[in-house]
Amino acid sequence: MERYQRIWPFIVVTSTIILCISSIPVSNAHVRYILNDTEIQTGVSQSPLGPNYQSVALVVLLALLGIVTFQFMGLSLSQRRFALRIEAKLLGADPIVPVILRICLGLFLLSSGLSGELFAPQAGYRPITLDALSLAQIIVGLFLTFGFLTKIAALGVLALVIFSFWLVGLDGLDYVVLAGAAFVLLFEGGLRASVDAFTIARISYLRRIGDSLARVKPYSMPILRVSFGINLIWLALTEKLLVPQLTEIAVLKYHVPTFPELLTFVFFFGFFEAILGGHYLLGIFNRLVSLIYLGLLVSAIFLFGETINHLPLFSVAIAFVIRGAGPYRMDIVLRESDRQPG
Repeated sequence: MERYQRIWPFIVVTSTIILCISSIPVSNAHVRYILNDTEIQTGVSQSPLGPNYQSVALVVLLALLGIVTFQFMGLSLSQRRFALRIEAKLLGADPIVPVILRICLGLFLLSSGLSGELFAPQAGYRPITLDALSLAQIIVGLFLTFGFLTKIAALGVLALVIFSFWLVGLDGLDYVVLAGAAFVLLFEGGLRASVDAFTIARISYLRRIGDSLARVKPYSMPILRVSFGINLIWLALTEKLLVPQLTEIAVLKYHVPTFPELLTFVFFFGFFEAILGGHYLLGIFNRLVSLIYLGLLVSAIFLFGETINHLPLFSVAIAFVIRGAGPYRMDIVLRESDRQPG
């Protein structure tokens, strides 16, 4: 009797499902099964991908399989003794991360300011001569490059990023990673290899302010990670997946070799960039992901000649290679319980 009491809910649910199915007109499962040939051809012809949709689907499927393989490889390598030794040596370089971010961000802002641009060539902002915004970038860039009033300069970067949203709208998300780098410098910047280290850091009450900010250092990498992930996903959507024509024009302009054909090539790299952004958001294998991203940045130098404009991205990727994802990451795949069978 007790056994029947346990299975009666299953019987009720199953009977209900069968009754509902029997009252619905019979049709097959997939969308194509309930359409005729004319309707299928009409739908395919109206797709923005046209007859190439299967190639794109295959590329996305293979990319997902590659990502799963990458996860297993990353998990396996992360537990090897040599990998742990490399990680320990990289963590020894932890103090220079703010220095790398500060100098690269400073040089980038100097270049942008001197060229009269907002961070980089940006839609909706084309000043003819240097203006107040260019001057602000130059000043903040100089402060960061030399490490003078670093934390105030970091607040200046945050102000510039916020102002960019007012000036160019959602295109400001193109450089939201600068805000993440600014937070790292606000919490940790100016303590090494800087003018601040020899001047204001020796003033006791200013040193106490710096020490107070240093207490929130555990939030540095999570903030940088999230901002970088958002940045990559936004660029993947707005320059490749949703408006592939932009990247197609760039590829044709610089005679970049493509495979198997242009549209599939653009969608593949858009999807890949979005996946990298997702890894940063979740904090999964960020060292390996950053090495891959550094390879993409190096290839962009040879293919498109992008150097100064990518300096902040280089510094952020190097920061993740040194420090990894930091705390507050979605590392379910690394839990001890998940490594055991069953």
